[in-house]
Amino acid sequence: MKAQNWDKAAKCLEESLKLMQEAGSEMTLGRTVVALVLVNLVREDSIEASKVFQAWGGYCDPDQTTACHQMINGFNEDDAEKAKMGLTHNCMGSLDVEYQRIIKLIKLPEGDLEAAAKSYGASKATSAPAPSSSSNTSHSHGVDPSPAADYGMTKSQREEDSRSKVVEEERDRELAAGGGDDDDDDDDEGLC
Repeated sequence: MKAQNWDKAAKCLEESLKLMQEAGSEMTLGRTVVALVLVNLVREDSIEASKVFQAWGGYCDPDQTTACHQMINGFNEDDAEKAKMGLTHNCMGSLDVEYQRIIKLIKLPEGDLEAAAKSYGASKATSAPAPSSSSNTSHSHGVDPSPAADYGMTKSQREEDSRSKVVEEERDRELAAGGGDDDDDDDDEGLC
């Protein structure tokens, strides 16, 4: 770690995970999974971090799971705020000092806030960092984005919730622009 040989560190951590699993020492596996995710992120390999979490994430406690989801999804979606939330999550304090130092070395993604705002129907973004790419695609690699407020909801429920929010925002914009016929809308309130 101190020599910043990240490839060797990743191999050592993965070997440690396998040995701990074989020995039945699963109490600290979650912290080691988080450490391996961090090493892959400092290597700027969010795809490998995602694969690690897919393979070993079941050993993480709920806080570690949330932090890993936020980090991986933040990097895959170029969402610096989400990535930062994961990197500064409370569970990071339980990691060894070497891994806490790695957090400071990880380069946050430079997300395109304006494009994201447009895709969700927002009228304008409050502030936007310089975009790193014009792509608006998400590469979650099997890790389903799950903000804390959405836990307990299925993916289809989150999608439906997202669609209804977009419809609401569009309706609000139309009403604000005077595009709605107020006479007919008052009579139909509450009807399907």
